[in-house]
Amino acid sequence: MYTSATTNKVRSPKSFEGYPIVAMAQVIVEVWQEDSAGVYCFCDAGIVEKYSSRSVKIRNESGESMYYDRELTMFKTRKAPTDG
Repeated sequence: MYTSATTNKVRSPKSFEGYPIVAMAQVIVEVWQEDSAGVYCFCDAGIVEKYSSRSVKIRNESGESMYYDRELTMFKTRKAPTDG
């Protein structure tokens, strides 16, 4: 899932359309996975390094990289700060 830049609504991409944009823009992506009670919990955040039809590789702020299964994971971009 990712957030539309214009509406800030979380969307679940059915294709790869959102991943190249997020990866090239170096946008911070939050990683959420469902726990045993069916509640989504925050796991990590970072930038998209690689993506495929099965997984997304995220590099976190510490520099560590990890692959996440797209079927089991929700991805959400962080809302960029706005000038107020």
